[in-house]
This record gives sequence, structure tokens and C-alpha cells, in this order.
Amino acid sequence: MRALHSSLGWLVVAVLLGFLAACFPDTGRGRGGRGVLVIAIDGLRADHVNLPGPDGGPNYDRQTTPSLAALARSGVAFAQCFTAAPERIPAHAAILSGCDPRVVRRPPAPSGEFLALAREWRLPATLPSLARELLAAGFRTAAFVDDPNLDERLGFASGFETFQRFPQQQADGVAEGIASISERLVGWLREMNSDRDWFAYITAKDLERVWMQRDPVRDTYFEPRPELSAVPPVSSARYPYFAIPVDHWDGGLHTLGEHEARYDGGIRQVDAVLQRLFRQLQERGMWETTTVIVVGTYGVGLGENGLYLMSGSLADVDLHVPCVVKPPASWTGPRGVRSEHLMSTIDLMPTVLELCGLPPVPGVHGVSQAGAALPGAVPARRYAFASGGVVPGFAVRTAEYSFQRTRPGASSKRDFVTTWSGLRHGFEQSAREFLSRRGPGADPGDLGPSLDLPEVVAELRAAGEDWYLWLDHARDALHEVPWMERPVEPEVLEELVRRGLIAPEARP
Repeated sequence: MRALHSSLGWLVVAVLLGFLAACFPDTGRGRGGRGVLVIAIDGLRADHVNLPGPDGGPNYDRQTTPSLAALARSGVAFAQCFTAAPERIPAHAAILSGCDPRVVRRPPAPSGEFLALAREWRLPATLPSLARELLAAGFRTAAFVDDPNLDERLGFASGFETFQRFPQQQADGVAEGIASISERLVGWLREMNSDRDWFAYITAKDLERVWMQRDPVRDTYFEPRPELSAVPPVSSARYPYFAIPVDHWDGGLHTLGEHEARYDGGIRQVDAVLQRLFRQLQERGMWETTTVIVVGTYGVGLGENGLYLMSGSLADVDLHVPCVVKPPASWTGPRGVRSEHLMSTIDLMPTVLELCGLPPVPGVHGVSQAGAALPGAVPARRYAFASGGVVPGFAVRTAEYSFQRTRPGASSKRDFVTTWSGLRHGFEQSAREFLSRRGPGADPGDLGPSLDLPEVVAELRAAGEDWYLWLDHARDALHEVPWMERPVEPEVLEELVRRGLIAPEARP
């Protein structure tokens, strides 16, 4: 737990004792039965969930997530959580490893190009793993993954005794979805001895399927907003700017309001499944002893960042995600708290370990947010970083600002560059810097004018450049690839260990 003001010392002790009581078995019973459940939802953006706002009222005008709001009343809602990457593989890698996913992307080949997906991304064995740590602590571990790309070849199965990965569609043409995934989880729990501690990681792609799969109930649950009456164009490109990609188009002409209502209906549908899952845990007598975490892996654009019905930008619309943590009943800390402390999804692993009374793991880049619910708690981090998506570059968040330094013209997505620039060749590859102020009512996109604050820009640019310079060194040290010309220099390795970016034992 992070240092707090001395006047809060007694409260820190009380909460820490609550953490330990929540995570260690009751010696009088001689059994465990603790649970840790992490639910990672693709495409879930923070400003479309119905959680308590700064004034205590809902922060969204549609009742999209009543069960998630109830979960927040039993724990902590992190209102300023940001994903480390706006794309699927690195976003999940960040949660499961506690590390910036820049180190999960293997070093490029000598030509400078990355290779096929199966060779481009890899969670190296030397990378920390939440599943391995909990398995070593005696937890049964399982993952139920609603995406064929999060597979064993990339290292996602490491530490999981049970790892079930499902294809895009089943033989009957019906996608797996969170409803089926949660039933598989319950089946796994049903077969497990109730005395065993357990950890389960489940993922859901339902919100990415709403554009291609029509549902008369979900699609009409909310009325379209009349002010969003424009009909976005459709493009044959896979990554178009200011148009819907053809593989996200269902063949109809829909207004932006209809797309938004459809998305919100999808969130409500996912939330209803979560309510049933939580009820099943209660009926099995597991709810009180289980820590439940629901987190968005990345958001989705509805035009605010120039992208429609897809993710991939470094704007808040894609990076700002909801995160709710419900501790077990034995936790003595405050509940129903909205934390305004800056958080990254790489912080989930160290937070879970601390809540379970387990020691920090060397080489983890995240910081524990377990003390964020305490009144007067000191923020655990100053910056939250992100990279990846359709444009090269990086983003930096602070408590007050969002900053991007990108090179749109250098994107490997040629169709994006063409639609962004209006040119077929001769793209301008200079850097674009964009600064916006965060806070209630702020635009989550990046199409408006940038703030003219040179000192702030210089600070955040320097922080991002330093972070990713050393992360690239860490990536080179962690991966063994045949095309690396020479190993990382010893003095660089020592600095990586000093910065905590690799574990001492991870040095080649």
C-alpha cells in the first residue's frame, strides 16, 4: 500500500488488517475458498457506463449498467482508469502481466517490419504473470477467453490450469459471447472443491459484435438521440477515417444516434448477464468470499476521434475505461467509493496481489491501487501511458491533462493514412501533438484545437519519450529472437533492473 499522511496511520493499519483477513483462510475453519474473478470487456468505454459521478448522481443519462453500479456500491469505482493500449492483444496482456504491453510486441525484424500476428506478439516466459503468481500461492486458475487471437501460442495460457479459448462463431453460427462464457465459468466452479482458493479470468467481445449482429430487443432498448441524425458514410477500407469500415457495417443506413443506441443496448445486455452471474455466485455461497473486478479493455469511437464503430486511437474515447473492484465481505475498508486517482490497467495485477496478501513481484510496471479508497490517500501514480492502435506514437495522462504525440502519416494502416490525409502517396510523417484538459464534460475525442501550454507539452513529451525508450530496451532484453544482432548492453540491463522494468532474474 502506498504511503499515506501520518494522521491516517491508524486507518491504514485497520484497512491492511482487513485486506489480510479477506485473503487468508480462516485458521479456525482450516479451509480457504477465496475467489478472484476478473471480467475484461472489450469495447467498453467509461463515459457510457452508469456509475456514480463526482456529485453522487449517475455519470451517464442512460441506465446502461445497473448491476455494475450496484457492484460499485459494494466496493470502489476507479473513475480515472486508462488502458495501456487501444487494441485487444496488448490490452489483455497489460492486465494479466502488470506490464506495459510495449514489451509484449516482439522486436521488429532487421527490415523494420513486424511479422505475422503469431510472431509479432508474445508474452515471454520471463514476463510477470498474475495467473502464475496465484497458482503458486495455491489458487486454482482458469481462463475462458472469447477471442481466438488470445491463444496459447502468444503465451496467454501461462499460469492457467484450465484455458478455454473460443472461436469467433460456433458451428451453428452463434457467437460465444459473455452469456456462454459465464456459464462455462460456473460449470468450472461447480466441479471445484469449495475449500479451494480460485482465480478466473473471463473476456467478452459482445460489444464488438453489436455492429454485425442485429438484435431487435437490444437495438431498440434505448431511443436514438434526435440530435445525432447524421448518417456516417461506409468505406471499403478496413481502417477508414470519418467512415464506418465495411466489416463493421450490417448493410443498413443508420444514423449516428441509432449506432449509439445500439451500442448502449449492447452494454445493457452485457450488464444483465453480469447480474445473472453475480446471482449464481451468491446462490453457490461464493459471493461473500470473492473479489470481483470488472474492467474495460479499451473503448470504441463514435466519431469523436475520427473513427466510427472501432477502436485504435490514443484519445480518451478509446483509452478511458471503467474499472470496478468489489472486495470480499471480510474487507474492512470503505465501500461505495469513487476514486479519482489516476490508474492504468497495468495496476490491476499488483492491486490483486496486495488484496490477496501476496508480495510485490519484481519486473511489474504497475503500482497497487489498493489504498486508493482511503480518504486522503496519496495518488499511486503521476502518469498513465499508452501506445499502439492505428497510429505510431504514445499518449500520457495526468490527473489534469491528456497528451498525444503521434505520427498519423507513418501508420502501417495505409487505408487509414489515405483517408486521414486525403492523399494516396507522399504522406506527411511529422509528429502531431495534441493536449486537452480532462474533467467533467471534457470532450473525449481529439478533433478540436490543442491547448497552447508549451511547458505542459514539454513535460509530458519528455515523460513519454523516456518511458518508451526504456521499454524498448526492456522488450529487447525479454525476447529471444533470431534476428537480434547483438544482446542488450550490460549497463542497459542494470538500468532496466534499477527502474523496475525487468526482474533481476530476467536478465539474459
